[in-house]
Amino acid sequence: MRKNLIPRFDYGVAWTSKLQRQHAIWNELQFDLELKRHPNAIAVLLRVLIELSVDNYIDQHRLATVRPNDKLGSRIIKAAEDLRTRGKITEKYLGEIRKLQHQDTFVSTDTLNRLIHSQSFTPSADYLKAMWDTLSGLVVSCMNG
Repeated sequence: MRKNLIPRFDYGVAWTSKLQRQHAIWNELQFDLELKRHPNAIAVLLRVLIELSVDNYIDQHRLATVRPNDKLGSRIIKAAEDLRTRGKITEKYLGEIRKLQHQDTFVSTDTLNRLIHSQSFTPSADYLKAMWDTLSGLVVSCMNG
């Protein structure tokens, strides 16, 4: 049984000085915060980790397709498309990421926003695990550039 959001194995992230905040959040999600006791804190930190990782990738590669007012969902898709172009993720995984734009999917960009902004949405441990399992490849790929 998984006690923390991020399983305790090495994902191969190259922790550079530019990723200090992501590394601190990662450690909290992997070692400190427990799914049963801290679902809200985990949800918020997961959302922050995703956004910081995607934005790091966009900045690092100077993606011209990303506009200043693009929402997180759009930034995620554009980063994933670039990762696919560079051979860092598969076409199949890109398809999974593109499904995030559909509000009727279990893991969606709408849900990512609700993690932060909804007063009534309370994420379950199972939901958070499913979200991590779906997005971990993107997060790791974005951080490793």
